[in-house]
Amino acid sequence: MRNNFLPLRASVKSKILLGLFLIFPSLLFTQNYLNGPECVSYDVSRNCYYVSSFNSGSIVCIDSNGVQTVFKSGLGRALGNYIVGDTLFVSSGTRITGYHLDHGSQVMDLAIPGSVQIDGITADTSGHLYGLDSNLRKIFCIDILSQQYSVLLDHGLPPLPQDALYDAPNNRLILCGFLGHAPILAVNLADTTLDTLVITPMGSFDGICADEHGNLYLSSWETLGIHRYHDNCINPPATIISGLNGPANICYNPKDRVIAVPEFNANRVLFIPVPQTYLTPRFRANITSGHAPVQIQFEDLSRARPPITSWGWDFDNDGNIDSQDPNPQWTFTDPGTYDVRLQLSSDSLQEEFIMTEYIRVFSGESALSFDGEQSSVSYDSTQALHFSDQLTLEAWIYPEGWGENSVYGQGRIIDKQQISLYLQKWHPAFPDSCLVLKLSLANGSTVYGYTPDRSIHLACWQHVAVTYNGHNNMLKMYIDGIDQSVTFSALPSGFIADNSQSRFILGNDEGGAYTFAGVIDDVRLWGIERTEQEIRTHWGQLLLGTEPGLSCYWPMNEGNGDSLIDLSPLGHHALIHGATWVTGTPFSASFIQEGHPGIVAQSPELYPNYPNPFNGSTRIRFYLPQSASTVVRVFDVTGRLIKSLFEGDKEKGIHQLVWDGLDGNGDGVSSGIYFLQMTTDQYTLTSRMQLLK
Repeated sequence: MRNNFLPLRASVKSKILLGLFLIFPSLLFTQNYLNGPECVSYDVSRNCYYVSSFNSGSIVCIDSNGVQTVFKSGLGRALGNYIVGDTLFVSSGTRITGYHLDHGSQVMDLAIPGSVQIDGITADTSGHLYGLDSNLRKIFCIDILSQQYSVLLDHGLPPLPQDALYDAPNNRLILCGFLGHAPILAVNLADTTLDTLVITPMGSFDGICADEHGNLYLSSWETLGIHRYHDNCINPPATIISGLNGPANICYNPKDRVIAVPEFNANRVLFIPVPQTYLTPRFRANITSGHAPVQIQFEDLSRARPPITSWGWDFDNDGNIDSQDPNPQWTFTDPGTYDVRLQLSSDSLQEEFIMTEYIRVFSGESALSFDGEQSSVSYDSTQALHFSDQLTLEAWIYPEGWGENSVYGQGRIIDKQQISLYLQKWHPAFPDSCLVLKLSLANGSTVYGYTPDRSIHLACWQHVAVTYNGHNNMLKMYIDGIDQSVTFSALPSGFIADNSQSRFILGNDEGGAYTFAGVIDDVRLWGIERTEQEIRTHWGQLLLGTEPGLSCYWPMNEGNGDSLIDLSPLGHHALIHGATWVTGTPFSASFIQEGHPGIVAQSPELYPNYPNPFNGSTRIRFYLPQSASTVVRVFDVTGRLIKSLFEGDKEKGIHQLVWDGLDGNGDGVSSGIYFLQMTTDQYTLTSRMQLLK
């Protein structure tokens, strides 16, 4: 392979050449069988590479001396390849074939009907291959043992997905694609949810691989280079090499710490050494948001050779070092958004790593932000959350866009297939910039209700509510407590269609195609028709959760975690998929006062703490029917007093306290079960709390 190297700066060129000759001393004297090398895999046990030669439809083996032989030919097209055990699997567009690496016999020939161009392939540790169809934007899953296939994912992928790798510690696929400013995506194999790891400053990625430290390497036709991301993809990528001629699908050789790069247009494979000394800073926190004061545990995940000798953490954006411990704790006492900076030293190496806006601290009000692309909240149990003759839906929204559809918007606030509340940007026959309720009715008809033109505004908080009564066919829509003049596609009549088998989704729809763009807070679902006065009076007050007719109540004040806790007795707790915690509605919420249904006026009440389980802090509410001397304390499971939260006189009404997970000495207590006890002159009430760290 004579003249295989493009001109580089002298220092870079000499290092690469040195690495090449150390690995392949006879590289310059072997015959070249490569014709459009598209993908390369490294065989650890045999210490050789297998290269898909696209134009010749063959697989070329390059041994440890750089000698090339044709391993397989006559494949038509040779795209991605991947090694599992003793088998090399090859994608050729519409089929996956497998060949034993010792004797070349074919062990798989699986056609994928309907596929167009299955390019990148990878495998997990459970006997499954994954093939990425660039044209159809699908991921196929192949069971290696049974040689049966299924569709893993057929929605949500951007155009031209190109390659994938399996991230075993997180049980996910990491994907790259051939777009400009291409996103690096992750597919959770447990539930097929899709997350965006980073939107890159470059694009046209053909290949992706990872080293033993989790660093990601991407080949880009846009930059003609190889770029490295730390596995958290937070800091900008580092350029490993540039000036390549069509860098295709790459692989990593852990034995020699080399990245193999097929140059499609130059008919050759370059082998780029990864530095033997390195310092890769990274860290994580047990939680990244919560209500003040919140104590957060940080864990250093950095990789280094030679070992790290010093750490310097800055938690509060003041430029000063707050801790020199490898794994420190820090209490954030003030609401705000915080960058976290870590400075590392390792022998002669120094690195600084900043996680921008990494920690978000709230002052009691939090909400969920939806990205307008993929995020959602789902409640999957169906029968328990069903609406028939009446309903009321309420939510606070802060829309930052109209939704995924560039013409119509249609960002879903609430969706249950037969019931959908969403925003509309434009419609040829109905109002624009408005709120829409879609109802499927038991008589087979579908009714749309539209609020007036420009009744919804972006970048500001609005309270939205809709009610329907199938007994009198009355559908009403409210914005900020004001009854709107509704335009109907047809007049509603009768009960709501059976929705007992439909999932309940916040911020998206069942198919994931209509993500809300913005913030949603304080969602209330009722199985009754609420009056205008009830909606207007109580929209800025917190519910107790025991109000008659309340089907589900998500105030969204957990502040962290991947679940929404339903404060109604029905317990419709929901899972968060990709939505992030942010500051909630700006109103100063108070609890609905006595006299409202749900308050027991004759005796004190100790309501369930919220959230529960909790991490960081939890809110405690109690009601006194009259002024009383009151003591509120926390005990552990042995009956030992942990902390006294309040001792003194309290007036008649509802009161709120916060326990921050600290004992009476100000020290954090361990995870476990704790008991909350409220005592007055005549009553002692107890409830159970669970602290998770």
